[in-house]
Amino acid sequence: HLAPQLSAGYPRNVSVEQNQSASLECKLEATQLEPQISWLHQVGTGDIQALVQRLQSRSTALHGDAEVEPLVFNRNEPQLLRLGYVQPADAGWYICVAENQVARTVVAAYLQLLSLEQQQSSTTTTTTTISTPAPSSSLSDNDDEFNDEYDEYNKVQLEAPRFKKPLTRLQHWVAGRTVVLSCPAVSHPPANISWTRNNAALDRVIGVYNIRRWSLTMVDIISADSGIYKCRVCNILGCIEFEFSVSVFDRLRFPPIFNKLENKTVLVNSDLEFSCDVISDMEPTIHWLRAVQPNHSLLLDSETQLSNVSRDLGLIKLNTSIDQVHKLLLHNITHEQEGWYTCVASSTLGSINASLYVHVVDQLSFYQMVGMMKLHSLGFTVIALVILLIFLLGCAFIFYMLRRLRRENLLKHRIETVHQWTKKVIIYKAASLEGSGCAGDLQIPVIKIEKQRTTFSNTSTGDALPAAQGFNEYEFPLDANWEIPRQQLSLGSILGEGAFGRVVMAEAEDLPRSPPSANGTIVAVKMVKEEHTDADMASLVREMEVMKMIGKHINIINLLGCCSQSGPLWVIVEFAPHGNLKDFLKQRRPGTLQRRSDSDGYLDDKSIEQLGEKQLTMFAFQIARGMDYLASRRCIHRDLAARNVLVADGYVMKIADFGLARDIQD
Repeated sequence: HLAPQLSAGYPRNVSVEQNQSASLECKLEATQLEPQISWLHQVGTGDIQALVQRLQSRSTALHGDAEVEPLVFNRNEPQLLRLGYVQPADAGWYICVAENQVARTVVAAYLQLLSLEQQQSSTTTTTTTISTPAPSSSLSDNDDEFNDEYDEYNKVQLEAPRFKKPLTRLQHWVAGRTVVLSCPAVSHPPANISWTRNNAALDRVIGVYNIRRWSLTMVDIISADSGIYKCRVCNILGCIEFEFSVSVFDRLRFPPIFNKLENKTVLVNSDLEFSCDVISDMEPTIHWLRAVQPNHSLLLDSETQLSNVSRDLGLIKLNTSIDQVHKLLLHNITHEQEGWYTCVASSTLGSINASLYVHVVDQLSFYQMVGMMKLHSLGFTVIALVILLIFLLGCAFIFYMLRRLRRENLLKHRIETVHQWTKKVIIYKAASLEGSGCAGDLQIPVIKIEKQRTTFSNTSTGDALPAAQGFNEYEFPLDANWEIPRQQLSLGSILGEGAFGRVVMAEAEDLPRSPPSANGTIVAVKMVKEEHTDADMASLVREMEVMKMIGKHINIINLLGCCSQSGPLWVIVEFAPHGNLKDFLKQRRPGTLQRRSDSDGYLDDKSIEQLGEKQLTMFAFQIARGMDYLASRRCIHRDLAARNVLVADGYVMKIADFGLARDIQD
């Protein structure tokens, strides 16, 4: 294995004008080990020879050296360094470093910026400035190869090949013609093109192929030149290809050939058009003639010259459209225009003619109408298809309406009879133990929640609202002694929240278990959150049932009622305006700063009342009295703490939160 070998004379010194482009090439000889190329620019004006010798050592790092600056180059063409819009700061030494597993090769080339005098006097330089030559005006339209490469060569952005215009695959030619197949493409860097025929190398039986930049030319083609010609355009970024299907037909060494002309029967004052279709490999000359006498058959021989046609011969030459000489159009046809019409087609190989008779009538018979339908089969086919389409659309509309009516009837039936899965809350209350002698013993109820299918009909209500609107997720048993209409409550702000429940302040009217008030009674409403579980709901129901069984006491948060029907479960209890005892004591312990007012943020002028030993003893006495009442009801609270004791008006202590309460039996 050898070190990277540079071609002789590379890289070359470059002289370039300011604001122009330049390129340096580090051309390498082919070796078994693929080298890695880097480009550096010398910083300053130091000794370039010493710098090159120092960089020759593989131990010298190319990056981080203060004397050189790494350059950005195209990784797909590492041997080529392109510089655009050259400025005076770009002049200097450029170093190419080629390194493989064996050794490192370092060479340098100098970029000189020409002054104005040097630009005017210099005639031969080693400049590699890339300019855009103007394409020659003598190039033909087929020679796209001389137009595109210069347009795209100076692009900075690399581009894979793409065709400049859409190409036509099917190529039909007559033998003896010259065929040019062209695949003009745009790419950067410039692409190469290759041609194949039937997936093999190009080979002609007679003649040669002329290949230019993008085109393939065949002169005097024959039928043996037919086949699939493929052009493949490639550069380093990719390849594109296109296939031409070339079909070559032999010449017909015969005069023009006619399709058969059929006689016509038309109504007077109508329009008539007939066509003279000619088959010929040469462009024929077509003329239309009409016989002057309607009953005179128009016959022409090959010696009759069209230039001599006149009324003396009983013929009239008709004018046709220049673009469509093979078609003859008659407007508002009359009886005088009835007769023979002849189409004459001529070429250098001879001439031929065909005639038809036009019969003008005032009214068509049934058989003539059938014949007209055959002649205008396309129009009648379109009409039949339109009628069929209308019929199908009508059937589809009827089918849609029937489906819609059926669906509406089914929906109406479903509205009348609604089936929905709900959760039924079942409360099991145990009977008192026989022989215990304690008829008032507290028995904690067992709460179960079971899914059931609820069915009801709302046909008797006459309401237009869906029947499912009155459904709730849970179905609670009705306790008329404690049930309160929801309309008597006006919910307010949230007093507190837990993981799955919340307590909301509310104003109630006409509560049976609260003293009457002109402005309503302030109560607390306990409920579960939207993201609750069945276990959370069961805990709230159990707490409500325990409060029902415990009864009323001044030192216990008493149950005032509940709302369990036509909505979520609301448990209504007494409201304690001073919050829980824990926060109440924290706010009033000695040394506590005055709290800020909620309205303006300033310190409240009202001093916080300090609690004495007598008051604290009274608090403890009230809590003990409440616990004694619970003990008399054979109930264990299981979670007595300052946070579960609420402070009501007059500093009355009330024990709350019976969610964990159990009877002595448990």
